Amino acid sequence: EKSLALDPNLASNHLSLAAAYLDKGDDERAGPCLARYIAAKPNHLMVRAHYAELLLRQRDYRAARLQYERFDADVQDDPELAKQELVHCHSRLMEIAELEDDDYAAHLHRGVGLYLLACQRELLPSDDRELSTESLLCKAAGELTQARRQRPDEARPCWYLFVVWTRLE
Repeated sequence: EKSLALDPNLASNHLSLAAAYLDKGDDERAGPCLARYIAAKPNHLMVRAHYAELLLRQRDYRAARLQYERFDADVQDDPELAKQELVHCHSRLMEIAELEDDDYAAHLHRGVGLYLLACQRELLPSDDRELSTESLLCKAAGELTQARRQRPDEARPCWYLFVVWTRLE
């Protein structure tokens, strides 16, 4: 706090202060510190994801959704991180959509999450699968079809439907 009083532009100190507040269980004071850090370092994706989680815990659904959507867009440039984090991201976006009574977004994010889960499942040995890749892809297609029916002019459901049906051959 003293160093930030002298120079409020020290981004890493905002992150350190946020971590200290979170360690103490003080989410209210951690939030503004994380917001300042993300404003200074917008490409620090995992901090953005943690900030989105904090906003979700604080029931600031609109702000959490915006952070998750930005994370989703930015993580596409890092395939390894995307593989690790995008299922969780779309699960959270689906939860937020359900809390906000947004059926379109709930179907969209459930469908995208199921597609991503199927992609991960495909890499497992066949005896380690609870559900087959094909069954997950079919469930994804059903959700994405519902999203497309609700908003036929939106591109994302169409794109993911194309990718799902291509995988299913």
